[in-house]
Amino acid sequence: LGLFALFRSEGSTEVEYPKLPIRIEAHRGAGRLAAENTREAFEMAIELGIDGIEIDVWLSKDKVPIVVHGLPFPNKGLVELKSGRQKITEMNSKKLKDYILKNGERILTLAETLDVCKDRISLNIEFKDWRVEVVDRVLDVLQEKNMLKQVSFSSFNHTLRKRLTIETVRRKLEPISFGYITS
Repeated sequence: LGLFALFRSEGSTEVEYPKLPIRIEAHRGAGRLAAENTREAFEMAIELGIDGIEIDVWLSKDKVPIVVHGLPFPNKGLVELKSGRQKITEMNSKKLKDYILKNGERILTLAETLDVCKDRISLNIEFKDWRVEVVDRVLDVLQEKNMLKQVSFSSFNHTLRKRLTIETVRRKLEPISFGYITS
């Protein structure tokens, strides 16, 4: 692939470049137009015709994948609720409906998010939780919802790639895309 510049006599510059497929991915759904990682943000991204959505996944106390960003470092793992801050990994999924984010939205499970997105938009699932079991639990939900072909994965924790590879081989799944994130 190359980039070529062609000059016109009028002094303007035209650039020819190869036609590459470009995908538009909405960060945490339409996270600037609606509360991020919420049903509204996902629906809005779909309505806008976006190609894919990046979502953030943690495991709850009872090992259910939930979709929420959490506070940035050094507060990793904390989420702002109307009732105050809580550690995501100490939240029980059975009580998720009781947890209201500071922005007034309800936290979704990964299964609920997949129900919104199935056959409508692709997902880039970022593992925010760095425990290796997050890979297993997320794959369980994706297989249950028959959505493996609709997803890719990313994480700052590169060891999760190894776990994903091991699990895709063990489960006899097609290889799944994994993007490494660096700061």
